[in-house]
Amino acid sequence: MASSATRKLIANPSAMAVGLEDSLADACAGHLSPVPLMRVGHVVAACERMLVTRPQVIIAMTNAPKIETLRERVQDIRAELAELSPEMDELQIKAAVVNAKFRSDRRW
Repeated sequence: MASSATRKLIANPSAMAVGLEDSLADACAGHLSPVPLMRVGHVVAACERMLVTRPQVIIAMTNAPKIETLRERVQDIRAELAELSPEMDELQIKAAVVNAKFRSDRRW
């Protein structure tokens, strides 16, 4: 039987918005451009998809249900988490998203 070399996983740069309202997800997508933004409805689905899609940046609300589970999965896949709170204004949201993208770029 012929052996074949194991292929190295090379993930395309991407980001994931978890449980965000459409207007907020749209704003985050603009801050991440040209990196594509996947939208996922809740943490459980996001944690499953992260294993396959390997996004570099995950964006979620600090008050999302099961946020601790999300934090653990983000750490497992070596991604960056931008946690947004309802009190944040547009500039703070942009800073959180852009900083997470910057940190992820340095990691890869």
